Amino acid sequence: VLQVQLLGEVPEAAETSSQAYALYLQGKHFMTQFDPAGTEASAAAFRQAIEIDPEYAPAWANLARIQRMRANWGHIDLHAGTEEARRAAHRALELDDTLADAWAILAHIQWVYDWNWDQSEGTARTALMHGPNDARSLEIAARIANTLGRFDDGLKYARAAAEVDPLEPTVLRTLALTHWARREYAEQQRVAERVRDLYPERGTSWSNIAFALISQGLPEEALSMANNESSESMIMGVRAYAYHDLGRHEEARRALQYTIDNDADWLAYQIAEAFAYRNELDNAFQWLETAYGMRDGGITYLVGDPTLENLHGDPRWEALLLKAGLLDAWHEAQRWYDGAGL
Repeated sequence: VLQVQLLGEVPEAAETSSQAYALYLQGKHFMTQFDPAGTEASAAAFRQAIEIDPEYAPAWANLARIQRMRANWGHIDLHAGTEEARRAAHRALELDDTLADAWAILAHIQWVYDWNWDQSEGTARTALMHGPNDARSLEIAARIANTLGRFDDGLKYARAAAEVDPLEPTVLRTLALTHWARREYAEQQRVAERVRDLYPERGTSWSNIAFALISQGLPEEALSMANNESSESMIMGVRAYAYHDLGRHEEARRALQYTIDNDADWLAYQIAEAFAYRNELDNAFQWLETAYGMRDGGITYLVGDPTLENLHGDPRWEALLLKAGLLDAWHEAQRWYDGAGL
Protein backbone atom coordinates (compact mmCIF):
# COMPACT_ATOMS: atom_id res chain seq x y z
CA VAL A 1 0.00 0.00 0.00
CA LEU A 2 1.27 3.46 -0.84
CA GLN A 3 2.23 5.20 2.38
CA VAL A 4 3.44 8.68 1.50
CA GLN A 5 2.63 11.92 3.32
CA LEU A 6 0.21 14.00 1.27
CA LEU A 7 0.58 17.67 0.37
CA GLY A 8 4.20 18.28 1.29
CA GLU A 9 6.57 20.98 0.05
CA VAL A 10 6.40 22.25 -3.52
CA PRO A 11 9.36 21.03 -5.61
CA GLU A 12 11.50 23.56 -7.43
CA ALA A 13 10.47 24.22 -11.05
CA ALA A 14 12.82 23.30 -13.87
CA GLU A 15 14.36 26.19 -15.79
CA THR A 16 14.16 26.75 -19.55
CA SER A 17 13.92 29.58 -22.07
CA SER A 18 10.86 31.80 -22.13
CA GLN A 19 10.01 30.58 -25.64
CA ALA A 20 10.18 26.90 -24.67
CA TYR A 21 8.17 27.59 -21.54
CA ALA A 22 5.47 29.41 -23.52
CA LEU A 23 5.14 26.40 -25.82
CA TYR A 24 5.05 24.11 -22.81
CA LEU A 25 2.13 26.12 -21.38
CA GLN A 26 0.37 25.95 -24.76
CA GLY A 27 0.74 22.20 -24.71
CA LYS A 28 -0.73 22.04 -21.21
CA HIS A 29 -3.68 24.16 -22.35
CA PHE A 30 -4.48 22.02 -25.39
CA MET A 31 -4.13 18.88 -23.26
CA THR A 32 -7.44 19.70 -21.56
CA GLN A 33 -9.26 19.19 -24.87
CA PHE A 34 -10.62 15.84 -25.97
CA ASP A 35 -10.86 16.22 -29.73
CA PRO A 36 -8.09 14.99 -32.07
CA ALA A 37 -7.20 18.53 -33.17
CA GLY A 38 -6.66 19.64 -29.59
CA THR A 39 -4.54 16.67 -28.59
CA GLU A 40 -2.49 16.94 -31.78
CA ALA A 41 -1.87 20.63 -31.05
CA SER A 42 -0.79 19.72 -27.53
CA ALA A 43 1.74 17.15 -28.77
CA ALA A 44 3.03 19.61 -31.38
CA ALA A 45 3.58 22.32 -28.76
CA PHE A 46 5.56 19.99 -26.51
CA ARG A 47 7.65 18.83 -29.47
CA GLN A 48 8.43 22.45 -30.37
CA ALA A 49 9.44 23.15 -26.78
CA ILE A 50 11.77 20.14 -26.90
CA GLU A 51 13.29 21.34 -30.20
CA ILE A 52 14.16 24.63 -28.50
CA ASP A 53 15.38 22.99 -25.29
CA PRO A 54 16.03 19.24 -25.66
CA GLU A 55 16.94 19.03 -21.96
CA TYR A 56 13.67 20.46 -20.62
CA ALA A 57 12.40 17.43 -18.71
CA PRO A 58 8.83 18.68 -18.03
CA ALA A 59 8.18 18.98 -21.77
CA TRP A 60 9.32 15.38 -22.27
CA ALA A 61 7.10 14.21 -19.41
CA ASN A 62 4.07 15.98 -20.82
CA LEU A 63 4.78 14.74 -24.34
CA ALA A 64 4.67 11.27 -22.78
CA ARG A 65 1.34 12.06 -21.15
CA ILE A 66 -0.36 13.48 -24.24
CA GLN A 67 0.85 10.65 -26.49
CA ARG A 68 -0.53 8.09 -24.05
CA MET A 69 -3.81 10.01 -23.95
CA ARG A 70 -3.99 10.13 -27.75
CA ALA A 71 -3.28 6.40 -27.91
CA ASN A 72 -5.99 5.68 -25.34
CA TRP A 73 -8.58 7.75 -27.20
CA GLY A 74 -7.88 6.21 -30.59
CA HIS A 75 -6.32 9.39 -32.02
CA ILE A 76 -3.11 7.49 -32.80
CA ASP A 77 -2.15 3.82 -32.74
CA LEU A 78 -2.51 2.38 -29.23
CA HIS A 79 0.72 0.40 -29.16
CA ALA A 80 3.01 2.78 -31.08
CA GLY A 81 1.66 5.78 -29.17
CA THR A 82 2.12 4.10 -25.81
CA GLU A 83 5.68 3.05 -26.59
CA GLU A 84 6.51 6.58 -27.72
CA ALA A 85 5.06 7.82 -24.44
CA ARG A 86 7.22 5.35 -22.50
CA ARG A 87 10.37 6.51 -24.30
CA ALA A 88 9.54 10.15 -23.60
CA ALA A 89 8.96 9.41 -19.91
CA HIS A 90 12.30 7.61 -19.68
CA ARG A 91 13.99 10.54 -21.42
CA ALA A 92 12.47 12.93 -18.89
CA LEU A 93 13.82 10.81 -16.05
CA GLU A 94 17.26 10.64 -17.66
CA LEU A 95 17.27 14.43 -17.54
CA ASP A 96 15.73 14.74 -14.07
CA ASP A 97 15.18 11.63 -11.97
CA THR A 98 13.43 13.70 -9.29
CA LEU A 99 10.61 14.83 -11.61
CA ALA A 100 7.41 13.51 -10.06
CA ASP A 101 5.36 14.08 -13.22
CA ALA A 102 7.65 11.79 -15.22
CA TRP A 103 7.47 9.05 -12.59
CA ALA A 104 3.68 9.47 -12.55
CA ILE A 105 3.21 9.00 -16.30
CA LEU A 106 5.57 6.02 -16.24
CA ALA A 107 3.47 4.51 -13.44
CA HIS A 108 0.39 5.23 -15.54
CA ILE A 109 1.81 3.28 -18.49
CA GLN A 110 2.82 0.38 -16.26
CA TRP A 111 -0.71 0.38 -14.84
CA VAL A 112 -2.94 0.95 -17.86
CA TYR A 113 -0.93 -0.82 -20.57
CA ASP A 114 1.56 -3.21 -18.97
CA TRP A 115 -0.89 -4.34 -16.25
CA ASN A 116 2.09 -4.73 -13.99
CA TRP A 117 0.31 -3.88 -10.77
CA ASP A 118 3.28 -4.28 -8.42
CA GLN A 119 5.65 -2.29 -10.60
CA SER A 120 3.15 0.50 -11.20
CA GLU A 121 2.49 0.78 -7.48
CA GLY A 122 6.21 1.03 -6.78
CA THR A 123 6.69 3.66 -9.46
CA ALA A 124 3.74 5.65 -8.11
CA ARG A 125 5.34 5.48 -4.67
CA THR A 126 8.51 6.97 -6.18
CA ALA A 127 6.44 9.72 -7.84
CA LEU A 128 4.88 10.61 -4.50
CA MET A 129 8.25 10.53 -2.78
CA HIS A 130 9.48 13.24 -5.15
CA GLY A 131 6.17 15.12 -5.33
CA PRO A 132 3.87 14.40 -2.41
CA ASN A 133 1.70 17.33 -3.49
CA ASP A 134 1.86 16.56 -7.22
CA ALA A 135 -1.68 16.13 -8.57
CA ARG A 136 -0.66 13.66 -11.27
CA SER A 137 1.19 11.48 -8.79
CA LEU A 138 -1.76 11.49 -6.40
CA GLU A 139 -4.14 10.73 -9.26
CA ILE A 140 -2.26 7.65 -10.50
CA ALA A 141 -1.98 6.45 -6.89
CA ALA A 142 -5.78 6.68 -6.72
CA ARG A 143 -6.24 4.78 -9.96
CA ILE A 144 -3.93 1.97 -8.90
CA ALA A 145 -5.61 1.71 -5.50
CA ASN A 146 -9.03 1.41 -7.17
CA THR A 147 -7.78 -1.26 -9.57
CA LEU A 148 -6.55 -3.25 -6.57
CA GLY A 149 -9.87 -2.93 -4.71
CA ARG A 150 -8.56 -0.48 -2.10
CA PHE A 151 -11.34 2.04 -2.46
CA ASP A 152 -10.65 3.96 0.74
CA ASP A 153 -7.09 4.62 -0.39
CA GLY A 154 -8.44 5.48 -3.82
CA LEU A 155 -10.73 8.14 -2.40
CA LYS A 156 -8.00 9.55 -0.16
CA TYR A 157 -5.61 10.03 -3.08
CA ALA A 158 -8.28 11.21 -5.52
CA ARG A 159 -9.53 13.86 -3.10
CA ALA A 160 -5.98 15.02 -2.40
CA ALA A 161 -5.29 15.31 -6.14
CA ALA A 162 -8.43 17.41 -6.61
CA GLU A 163 -7.42 19.67 -3.73
CA VAL A 164 -4.05 20.28 -5.36
CA ASP A 165 -5.47 20.87 -8.85
CA PRO A 166 -9.24 21.46 -8.73
CA LEU A 167 -9.37 22.55 -12.40
CA GLU A 168 -7.67 19.56 -14.05
CA PRO A 169 -10.30 17.46 -15.89
CA THR A 170 -8.38 14.19 -15.72
CA VAL A 171 -7.92 14.55 -11.97
CA LEU A 172 -11.62 15.28 -11.53
CA ARG A 173 -12.56 12.35 -13.75
CA THR A 174 -10.51 10.05 -11.52
CA LEU A 175 -12.37 11.39 -8.48
CA ALA A 176 -15.69 10.73 -10.25
CA LEU A 177 -14.62 7.20 -11.19
CA THR A 178 -13.56 6.55 -7.61
CA HIS A 179 -17.08 7.42 -6.43
CA TRP A 180 -18.43 5.18 -9.24
CA ALA A 181 -16.38 2.22 -8.02
CA ARG A 182 -17.62 2.89 -4.50
CA ARG A 183 -21.24 3.00 -5.82
CA GLU A 184 -21.56 6.63 -4.71
CA TYR A 185 -23.42 7.73 -7.82
CA ALA A 186 -24.74 11.06 -6.56
CA GLU A 187 -21.17 12.09 -5.69
CA GLN A 188 -20.01 10.82 -9.09
CA GLN A 189 -22.63 13.05 -10.71
CA ARG A 190 -21.60 16.05 -8.62
CA VAL A 191 -17.97 15.79 -9.73
CA ALA A 192 -18.97 15.17 -13.36
CA GLU A 193 -21.09 18.32 -13.24
CA ARG A 194 -18.07 20.27 -12.02
CA VAL A 195 -16.11 19.08 -15.07
CA ARG A 196 -19.02 20.05 -17.33
CA ASP A 197 -19.18 23.52 -15.81
CA LEU A 198 -15.45 23.99 -16.32
CA TYR A 199 -15.21 22.42 -19.78
CA PRO A 200 -18.67 22.36 -21.42
CA GLU A 201 -17.21 21.84 -24.91
CA ARG A 202 -14.94 18.97 -23.90
CA GLY A 203 -15.94 15.59 -25.22
CA THR A 204 -17.52 13.35 -22.51
CA SER A 205 -18.35 16.33 -20.24
CA TRP A 206 -22.09 15.76 -20.69
CA SER A 207 -22.08 12.00 -21.19
CA ASN A 208 -20.24 11.41 -17.91
CA ILE A 209 -23.15 13.09 -16.12
CA ALA A 210 -25.56 11.01 -18.19
CA PHE A 211 -23.92 7.75 -17.13
CA ALA A 212 -24.15 8.81 -13.48
CA LEU A 213 -27.87 9.44 -14.03
CA ILE A 214 -28.28 5.97 -15.54
CA SER A 215 -26.64 4.47 -12.45
CA GLN A 216 -29.28 6.27 -10.37
CA GLY A 217 -32.15 4.86 -12.44
CA LEU A 218 -32.85 8.06 -14.41
CA PRO A 219 -32.66 7.07 -18.10
CA GLU A 220 -34.88 9.86 -19.46
CA GLU A 221 -32.75 12.48 -17.75
CA ALA A 222 -29.63 10.73 -19.06
CA LEU A 223 -30.90 10.90 -22.65
CA SER A 224 -31.64 14.60 -22.30
CA MET A 225 -28.19 15.27 -20.83
CA ALA A 226 -26.38 13.28 -23.53
CA ASN A 227 -28.01 15.33 -26.30
CA ASN A 228 -25.68 18.20 -25.32
CA GLU A 229 -22.63 16.02 -25.98
CA SER A 230 -20.27 16.90 -28.85
CA SER A 231 -19.14 13.29 -29.37
CA GLU A 232 -21.52 11.07 -31.34
CA SER A 233 -19.79 8.01 -29.90
CA MET A 234 -20.56 9.13 -26.36
CA ILE A 235 -24.18 9.98 -27.23
CA MET A 236 -24.71 6.52 -28.69
CA GLY A 237 -23.04 4.95 -25.67
CA VAL A 238 -25.53 6.61 -23.33
CA ARG A 239 -28.44 5.61 -25.58
CA ALA A 240 -27.41 1.95 -25.50
CA TYR A 241 -28.02 1.97 -21.74
CA ALA A 242 -30.91 4.40 -21.45
CA TYR A 243 -33.01 2.84 -24.20
CA HIS A 244 -32.42 -0.58 -22.65
CA ASP A 245 -33.68 0.69 -19.28
CA LEU A 246 -36.74 2.20 -20.98
CA GLY A 247 -37.59 -1.07 -22.74
CA ARG A 248 -36.81 0.42 -26.16
CA HIS A 249 -34.70 -2.60 -27.04
CA GLU A 250 -34.41 -2.16 -30.82
CA GLU A 251 -33.16 1.41 -30.36
CA ALA A 252 -30.75 0.17 -27.69
CA ARG A 253 -29.50 -2.52 -30.07
CA ARG A 254 -28.92 0.02 -32.85
CA ALA A 255 -27.06 2.35 -30.50
CA LEU A 256 -24.73 -0.42 -29.38
CA GLN A 257 -24.24 -1.55 -32.97
CA TYR A 258 -23.10 1.97 -33.82
CA THR A 259 -20.30 1.62 -31.29
CA ILE A 260 -19.36 -1.81 -32.62
CA ASP A 261 -19.30 -0.55 -36.21
CA ASN A 262 -17.44 2.70 -35.55
CA ASP A 263 -15.39 2.43 -32.35
CA ALA A 264 -14.56 -1.22 -31.69
CA ASP A 265 -10.86 -0.52 -32.20
CA TRP A 266 -10.73 1.57 -29.02
CA LEU A 267 -13.95 0.90 -27.10
CA ALA A 268 -13.93 -2.90 -26.85
CA TYR A 269 -14.19 -2.78 -23.07
CA GLN A 270 -17.14 -0.39 -23.21
CA ILE A 271 -18.89 -2.73 -25.66
CA ALA A 272 -18.39 -5.56 -23.17
CA GLU A 273 -19.87 -3.38 -20.42
CA ALA A 274 -22.99 -2.71 -22.46
CA PHE A 275 -23.53 -6.39 -23.22
CA ALA A 276 -23.03 -7.25 -19.54
CA TYR A 277 -25.54 -4.58 -18.54
CA ARG A 278 -28.05 -6.21 -20.92
CA ASN A 279 -27.27 -9.61 -19.36
CA GLU A 280 -25.92 -10.96 -22.67
CA LEU A 281 -23.13 -12.87 -20.98
CA ASP A 282 -21.56 -14.67 -23.94
CA ASN A 283 -21.20 -11.44 -25.89
CA ALA A 284 -19.88 -9.65 -22.82
CA PHE A 285 -17.16 -12.21 -22.20
CA GLN A 286 -16.28 -12.31 -25.89
CA TRP A 287 -15.71 -8.56 -25.91
CA LEU A 288 -13.79 -8.69 -22.62
CA GLU A 289 -11.47 -11.22 -24.21
CA THR A 290 -11.13 -8.89 -27.19
CA ALA A 291 -10.32 -6.01 -24.85
CA TYR A 292 -7.75 -8.15 -23.05
CA GLY A 293 -6.09 -9.13 -26.32
CA MET A 294 -5.94 -5.48 -27.42
CA ARG A 295 -4.45 -4.37 -24.08
CA ASP A 296 -7.49 -2.13 -23.63
CA GLY A 297 -7.02 0.06 -20.57
CA GLY A 298 -10.56 -0.73 -19.49
CA ILE A 299 -9.23 -3.94 -17.96
CA THR A 300 -7.95 -1.80 -15.09
CA TYR A 301 -11.58 -1.16 -14.04
CA LEU A 302 -12.68 -4.81 -13.79
CA VAL A 303 -12.65 -5.06 -10.02
CA GLY A 304 -14.84 -2.04 -9.29
CA ASP A 305 -17.04 -1.87 -12.40
CA PRO A 306 -20.76 -1.97 -11.45
CA THR A 307 -21.88 -2.51 -15.05
CA LEU A 308 -20.27 -5.97 -14.99
CA GLU A 309 -22.21 -7.25 -11.96
CA ASN A 310 -24.26 -9.66 -14.08
CA LEU A 311 -21.05 -11.53 -14.88
CA HIS A 312 -19.99 -12.21 -11.32
CA GLY A 313 -21.74 -15.56 -10.95
CA ASP A 314 -20.29 -16.98 -14.16
CA PRO A 315 -17.17 -19.19 -13.83
CA ARG A 316 -15.57 -17.25 -16.67
CA TRP A 317 -15.46 -14.16 -14.43
CA GLU A 318 -12.90 -15.36 -11.91
CA ALA A 319 -10.94 -17.03 -14.70
CA LEU A 320 -10.60 -13.65 -16.41
CA LEU A 321 -9.59 -11.97 -13.16
CA LEU A 322 -6.96 -14.63 -12.55
CA LYS A 323 -5.55 -14.13 -16.05
CA ALA A 324 -5.41 -10.38 -15.49
CA GLY A 325 -3.68 -10.82 -12.12
CA LEU A 326 -6.64 -9.26 -10.31
CA LEU A 327 -8.28 -12.16 -8.49
CA ASP A 328 -6.84 -11.15 -5.11
CA ALA A 329 -7.89 -7.55 -5.81
CA TRP A 330 -11.40 -8.78 -6.56
CA HIS A 331 -11.61 -10.50 -3.19
CA GLU A 332 -10.25 -7.35 -1.53
CA ALA A 333 -12.99 -5.34 -3.22
CA GLN A 334 -15.69 -7.78 -2.17
CA ARG A 335 -14.60 -7.46 1.45
CA TRP A 336 -14.86 -3.67 1.10
CA TYR A 337 -18.35 -3.88 -0.43
CA ASP A 338 -19.48 -6.26 2.28
CA GLY A 339 -18.18 -3.89 4.94
CA ALA A 340 -19.95 -0.98 3.26
CA GLY A 341 -23.20 -2.92 3.13
CA LEU A 342 -23.29 -2.93 -0.68
